Order: sequence, then structure tokens, then C-alpha cells
Amino acid sequence: MEDTVFDVGLFVRLYYNINVKFMKKVTSYDDEIYILTTDMEKTYLLKAITMKDDEEIRTQEAIGDVMIRLANAGFSVPVWIKKKDGSTSTLYPIGKSKPSFLVLQTFLQGSVLDDIICSQKEMMDLIFKCGQKLAAIARHFKGEDFSHLSRPKSEWNLLQVDIYRPYLAELSDQIREHCQNAIHTFETMVVPKLFSFQAGFIHADGNACNFIISPNGSGWKLTGVIDFGDCCMSHYVVDAGTFIADMMEKAQSSNFDIHEAAKHAYQGYINVLPLNRDEIEVLDLVVAARFAQNISIGTHLMNLKPEKCDLVMQTVKPCSEILTTLSSISRKQIHELWTIS
Repeated sequence: MEDTVFDVGLFVRLYYNINVKFMKKVTSYDDEIYILTTDMEKTYLLKAITMKDDEEIRTQEAIGDVMIRLANAGFSVPVWIKKKDGSTSTLYPIGKSKPSFLVLQTFLQGSVLDDIICSQKEMMDLIFKCGQKLAAIARHFKGEDFSHLSRPKSEWNLLQVDIYRPYLAELSDQIREHCQNAIHTFETMVVPKLFSFQAGFIHADGNACNFIISPNGSGWKLTGVIDFGDCCMSHYVVDAGTFIADMMEKAQSSNFDIHEAAKHAYQGYINVLPLNRDEIEVLDLVVAARFAQNISIGTHLMNLKPEKCDLVMQTVKPCSEILTTLSSISRKQIHELWTIS
């Protein structure tokens, strides 16, 4: 199969009747992402997602519906732009791969949390507010059936251990042991208790690149949440644990106190969506499993796509450092440091 050259400007003009003035390609783990500025000085984001089967297409369409509903409810999230024919997505060939799922969406102005330079106190305040917003999104859909978004084939679904466990073989000895222990404990002490956990729609990817921050006087304020690509029907403790792990990663990379980050992330989330006793008891195990997931998938991706090593190492290195630290202290100490009770 010959390479197909993807002309972004031509695509957007043909399907959306929009003329692109400037274009910037954004480095990403999996998708192809372009930030576009039009001749009318409007900014959009074009996302090209590689599809494996029809089920993934239906999943992406369901995600688009979720974003529209959240926007209509007053949440600041991106929404898909309609094409000239009224539809919102296109299957389009890019390179040698199968046709990609392309959507043009609104662009939220501001900076991502990962790019904000501020004091530790300011960062902890922002993390608390991000936790509140993430929980508010989950609470908004509480009680609804999202079984069509269970994502059983996604390696980024923390519950699908069998998908990312094989990647452990690619890790160095020391970090492999920590990851194996974290995943084994997750399987034996968390998964059997799923029946007692609160279930519902979750964002599932509350990392520092998915919160939009804007200036607020001499400080900062949270102004949006982006990237719903991993959202799914799961459990709130998974959402909270994933968020806590990702905020600890941000703290580690910024030379802030990782346990303060965990504490503020936890308190922000439960301020809006409280966890029950069973969920609180295993929260630190969910966090550890998230680190093991990030490390194993990240290492596999670096081996698969060496050109993305620099990008992926920004996650793998701090996650490895934090998991090593957590493995050296007791669960009781962790609960005390995070003020989990």
C-alpha cells in the first residue's frame, strides 16, 4: 500500500468549508493532532484517530455525544464541529494505516496544567480544583448506563490487566518487580471487590495535559477539561486513583511534594464525589496500579516507536521513581501522608 499524503488544509476546506491560515502538528502518544488557525482568526483542533474495528468507531461517536452533553450542561469542554453535510466525523486514509477517524473540534484557549510555572501552594490549589471538576463530570452522569463505553479492548482501561501485563517483560529487572507487585496486588485485592465500588461514567485520564488553566489576576484558574479519548464506564475509585497518580507525576516532574499532590488530588475529588469505605481502603493500590500501567505501556511504546522516546520518557521516568518510593514505605504510612480516612 502506498503512502497517502494528508493535506490538512485541503481536508478542512473540502469537508468544513474552512480555510486554514496556520497549522501546527502536536506531538502525541497515539493520535495525530493538529492545531489550526483559520483566515477568520478562529482556532480549532483536528484529531486523527487510528481505528481497529467498527466497535472503536461507535466508541468514538459515543464520546462525541458525551462531550456535547457536557458542553450543553455548562462544562467547558471541546465539542465536535459539524461538516458541510451535517455529520461530525470522517473516515479518511492517512499514510499506510487503515482509515483514520477524523474530527474537527473547538479549541479551548489557555495553557495546560503541565505548562504552568507557579509555587507549590498555587499548584496544590489547582490540583484540588481539577479534582473537583473531574468528579463533577462523573457526578453529572451518575446513575446513567454507559455500558456501551465499557472499553474492554483498551489498554488504557486500568481494569484490562491482561492487555498491558505482557509488556512487563520489556522492563528492567528492578522496576519490573515493582510493577508486577502492583499489578498482582491490584488483581487480588482490588478487582475482587469491584461489586462494592460505585460505578459510572469516568473521564479516566486526569493528567496534567488535560486541564486548561488561564490567568486570574496574579494567579491562575481552571477553565476547561479536554481529551475524553479514554473515558469509559468504570468505577469512581479508578477515576480518583488515576487522577491522583497523574498529579503525583506532575509534582515529581516539578520537584514538588508528591504526597501533598496526592492529598490535594484526593481531597478535591471526594469534595464533590465521596468514596465509600471499601474504595478508600484500596485507593493507594489503584494508584500503584496506574503507575505500573503507565510504565509498562510507555516502555512498550518506546520499543515500538523509538521516535517517541523523549515524549514517553517524560511519563515513564517520574512514574518509575514514584512507584519505587511507594514500594519502600508501608500502606499505613501512605494513608497517613495522603490523609486518607
